[in-house]
Amino acid sequence: MPKNLWIVKLSRKADKSMERMPKLIVNALALLMSDIEAGGPVRGDWPNYSAWTAGVTIAI
Repeated sequence: MPKNLWIVKLSRKADKSMERMPKLIVNALALLMSDIEAGGPVRGDWPNYSAWTAGVTIAI
């Protein structure tokens, strides 16, 4: 298994709101976070994707 090069963290608010989310959404978010950890945030294999501007921080 390759070593994860990226760390994905949720904000406290997002983490708490996961308790109220449907299980299907929580699972989808977990898969997305895992995909970003493994491959990084800049991807070309996602539909409807464009790269972020340098220096932009996204709080999830």
